[in-house]
Amino acid sequence: RRERQARKEAEDRLRTEIVVRTREQREQQKKEDELQQECNRLMELIAQKDLILDAASREEAFQLAQERQLAREDHDRVRQVLRRHTLCQRSLRKEVAAVSSELEALQDRASTSRR
Repeated sequence: RRERQARKEAEDRLRTEIVVRTREQREQQKKEDELQQECNRLMELIAQKDLILDAASREEAFQLAQERQLAREDHDRVRQVLRRHTLCQRSLRKEVAAVSSELEALQDRASTSRR
């Protein structure tokens, strides 16, 4: 009889332990599931931020390329204006030289005709 009682008490303790362990396992699994959900949510958030950063980077690169193109066009325009001015300056120097030569010739003739 004592053995039965001891056995029954041992079985009851074992059942109680099984119930406690099962509850703990469920709670642990619930915590793991919640952590996995949070991890998934954070990974999605990171992926979204990566997409946003990538789009912003592409937009900045596009704008930079446009600015560079505009700068090249401005540079080319300035170079063309400079070339025209240089040609104009050369032409004016030639004209000034020709007019100076004519003036000297006229002055020489004037001085020889006075004599």
